[in-house]
Amino acid sequence: MKINNWIYRHEKLDSELLELNGSVYANLDFLLCSRYYHTCNFLNSYRNPSQKFQIAILNSMINIHDSWKTQIVRKEDIYDLKLWVFPSEVLRSSVALSQRDITLENESQLVASHNEFPFDRYSSLRDELNKFSWKGFFNDTVYFASDFGKAQYAGQRLVLSREEMLAKMHKLGAKREHVRFENGQRDIKYTMREDNNLIWIGTKS
Repeated sequence: MKINNWIYRHEKLDSELLELNGSVYANLDFLLCSRYYHTCNFLNSYRNPSQKFQIAILNSMINIHDSWKTQIVRKEDIYDLKLWVFPSEVLRSSVALSQRDITLENESQLVASHNEFPFDRYSSLRDELNKFSWKGFFNDTVYFASDFGKAQYAGQRLVLSREEMLAKMHKLGAKREHVRFENGQRDIKYTMREDNNLIWIGTKS
């Protein structure tokens, strides 16, 4: 089974990569879940797999997390080991091990939510998930007007023109603001936030 091969490849921590980059991640392989990605346009670039496969993914990540935890037992004062869960985009979930300053930088960009972790959604994993302390953050989706510079095609079929994509952003209620980058370039930033679209970051003591 592909997911078992994926677990096998990631259970052993890549210590060399960790030392080199200060971080290492266990993300799902594209080939493992490519059939769940749409190619038509990047406003809807994925779909969640079946509940059974979602459970298998999270269970696999818990196993990898616990395997890594045993391998850094004497370095826990240097590194943070966390499980990132995206319920609405489960294919983006990952195990993340990084130096504490990198962890703080990543999380500083997130806006906290006071929602409760959706244990009922993964009832068969409740006992394992309860071993983590969870913090919820809004999973903001950010686009720039320059992203829509070209029409989006699926094969030879036009999917959305620039005007249609910008109209869709407006319809979805995206927050719009003008931004200026360090290089002097200007753009328009679109941010979408949904109350039920959250990132959950779990730590285990």
